[in-house]
Amino acid sequence: MSDILHSVHKTAKGLKKADAIDKTIMRQFDALCSVTRRQSQNKAKANPETQR
Repeated sequence: MSDILHSVHKTAKGLKKADAIDKTIMRQFDALCSVTRRQSQNKAKANPETQR
């Protein structure tokens, strides 16, 4: 997951904890981050030399 997306997700978790967003919105953030994480993993598998 990118650093920016990680920060956004962490912020969303804080907002959920503070009841500023509901479960539905949090699930949307979770889904977005999950898809992005899988895409990153697939790219890394396809191009192992680009891994850090």
